Amino acid sequence: MIETLEALLKTHDWYYEYADDYRVWKRGLDERKNISRLMSELLESGQGEECVALYNNISPNCDTHRFTHGDKITVVSIVEGAYHYEFLTEDEYESK
Repeated sequence: MIETLEALLKTHDWYYEYADDYRVWKRGLDERKNISRLMSELLESGQGEECVALYNNISPNCDTHRFTHGDKITVVSIVEGAYHYEFLTEDEYESK
């Protein structure tokens, strides 16, 4: 599954939210949902550190990204030049 995640991350359009074309935006949203689903499965199977490290290495470092798994939201961000991730509930995420 890690190999699948790597392929999805490498081909994902990280800036799909800025697309003027609905089809491009929708494709990016669907990709993001697939990435989140797969990361959730990897986290639940005990491969969380490996999948988050892969995510951090491939995703652009100019943004904060989030994905959900179960009742938690994982936020991947840059803190003092290093990648950082935290698991938050929806309420914790909304209060930030």
